[in-house]
Amino acid sequence: MRACRPSTSNYGTSNLTHVDTSKVAKGSGTLHKEKVGKVTMTQVEAIAKTKINDFNCFDIEASKRIVMGTARNIGIEVDG
Repeated sequence: MRACRPSTSNYGTSNLTHVDTSKVAKGSGTLHKEKVGKVTMTQVEAIAKTKINDFNCFDIEASKRIVMGTARNIGIEVDG
């Protein structure tokens, strides 16, 4: 069973909420090598709860996985 349904919205999975939460000006220029900030699991959960409808997910765990993946891809370390 799929955790997320196909997206029908115009919102992408990358958003600047990660950057705002971790207090960095922009994402990393070198993917997966340079870390520009950190977010905690509490912050990830808060972001996931606000963005769950944009991600079109059925549950909060799937939304958290999307947020964590996006954070890693823009150079923000996820603690926890």
